[in-house]
Amino acid sequence: MAHVIFLLFGNFAYLLDCLSFSMRDMLKLRLIAIASSLSGMVYFFYHSLWLNVTANGICTIINIVQVGILLYQKRELTFDNVLEERLYHKVFFDLSPHQFKKLIQSATFETVEPGALLFEEGKHPSFLAIVAEGVISIISGEKEVAYCKENDFLGEMSFITERPAAATAKAVESTSFFQWKRNELKVFLEKEPAIKGVLNDQIGRNLIIKIN
Repeated sequence: MAHVIFLLFGNFAYLLDCLSFSMRDMLKLRLIAIASSLSGMVYFFYHSLWLNVTANGICTIINIVQVGILLYQKRELTFDNVLEERLYHKVFFDLSPHQFKKLIQSATFETVEPGALLFEEGKHPSFLAIVAEGVISIISGEKEVAYCKENDFLGEMSFITERPAAATAKAVESTSFFQWKRNELKVFLEKEPAIKGVLNDQIGRNLIIKIN
């Protein structure tokens, strides 16, 4: 009977390891890793595999420390303005407060007047932006084909494909947006793969909404 119980601990540890591969949230991944390591320690202890017990113990300690760091980074987030707060809750909710602050601090906040030209068809936009408030007209040739409004990305296709803009962007009314310089953002994202993943996901979601 004891053998069966400890075998279940071993199988449980294996299942938790498999489950961890599907986790995108780092905190959940760390907690699952701790549970897996503890289950593995019980199993290896029963079989007197002391090296494995030690290795799992070290992994447990490392993950506990990392959980502490993540919880510290998830502490209460303060926003500079209501637009920043709305952006976090509506778009970048998958980021930790710490990650969001790093992303938003790498951006500049810009406001343009009606009629302002943001980029032209056939030219490379120098930035990626997301509209905070206002309306931007997207013009292909002489035809107005779409609008970018609150929480819509701007210049995302050129940012992804490295190709010139397929349309011209012009402000319809006074419009504010968060803007990242394209080259600087690419360097930043290479150092922050978790933020890069969330940003790419949100760009993809926004493109689907625009298409529909």
